Amino acid sequence: PNPVDTEAPELVSFSIQDNTLQPGETLFVDYVATDEHGVYWGYINFSDGNDYFRAYDYDGDGIAEYQIHDQMLSGTYTVQRVYLSDDSYDSNSANYYQDGSLDGDVASSTHDLELSSRSFVVDNPNPVDTEAPELVSVSIQDNTLQPGDTLFVDYVATDAHGIQTVNVSFS
Repeated sequence: PNPVDTEAPELVSFSIQDNTLQPGETLFVDYVATDEHGVYWGYINFSDGNDYFRAYDYDGDGIAEYQIHDQMLSGTYTVQRVYLSDDSYDSNSANYYQDGSLDGDVASSTHDLELSSRSFVVDNPNPVDTEAPELVSVSIQDNTLQPGDTLFVDYVATDAHGIQTVNVSFS
């Protein structure tokens, strides 16, 4: 019988190609990982302490990418987590965290990669919208509904760059 692969890819090393990026440029993160069935895909979480984003490697070629956009705040973005998944039937995966912890389909709960020193700088000369929309008013059209009726919620909100999404929750 064939042995079943139960182990996640092992991250050996990684590096960031450019130390300073501007909007329109692409972040490239090179990594080396080993696995019996090959790396299927992965991502790397970065944060500046406020915002988080992921550089993805959808084809397992050892290069994760992220397009720097014009609304990213200028600052230093540091690796928070690296996720890798293999190409086996069971899709074994591992999470490598900045604090040295490791989880997933792995034998150890720690790793010795220095993730906290892996970072890059965004230099964005564009003005960035950092203010949330302001809710001016909200009302419900009909307080009594029957099964199958639709609840309509009216609202007025303002924002200098427009409102992208509205979410109303009830409890």
